[in-house]
Amino acid sequence: IAGTALACLAIAVVGTVLPVLVQPASSRTKASFTLALGTGSTIGALVTPTVVAAFSWQFALAAWALLALVAVSMWRRAPRSSMVSMARALSPRALFHSRVAWHLTLYFGLVSTLTFLIMGWLPAILRDAGISASYAGFCLALSMAMGLPMMWLVPFGVHRMRRPGILVVLLAVLNGVGVIGLLAAPALMPWLWSTVLGLGMGGLAMALTTISVRAAGNPDITTALSGMVQGLGYFI
Repeated sequence: IAGTALACLAIAVVGTVLPVLVQPASSRTKASFTLALGTGSTIGALVTPTVVAAFSWQFALAAWALLALVAVSMWRRAPRSSMVSMARALSPRALFHSRVAWHLTLYFGLVSTLTFLIMGWLPAILRDAGISASYAGFCLALSMAMGLPMMWLVPFGVHRMRRPGILVVLLAVLNGVGVIGLLAAPALMPWLWSTVLGLGMGGLAMALTTISVRAAGNPDITTALSGMVQGLGYFI
């Protein structure tokens, strides 16, 4: 339990800091940031079960820990000129009066919950519906693969669309169709439910990109908003 708590804490801390580091970047760089997050999540979700089956869960966990150490080493070598320096720290509590901040927190919490449920439970849901293990694994891979281009396209849409709320509605509809399909008839068209759920994962990129957009280039507000949205959002 302690190890799980520490791992979750690390995810929350890193997730809060990363939007601050890419705050001054261009929209293309921000899109690459969300794409990298999606790619890493996809690789982790697809590779880990294979490593566990071939070796053990201890070996798989150690392998990812080693990769994390490599990432820390690369960040330490990054030029300081590319880092964001903050003159003062703004507490996330300073944003508790903001309705937009609470809306974004709720949205992030719901989207991240759905994303992690897909990664962890989609194959089990399909297996319980009588679908073979190989087909269930294929549906998970299909869902994750469909989510990758959305991690790249959604940030561009947020920056270029006059009414990005339309994009939020579209992503919500996709997720709604996928969830209803899995609840009502998981074995009917599992490939379709997996596809629309994968496309709906773009909601995670939507939330992360909106943090930077709403902060309007202010690193202090970005840090506070990121802390509130991801801290309370993961709690949801």
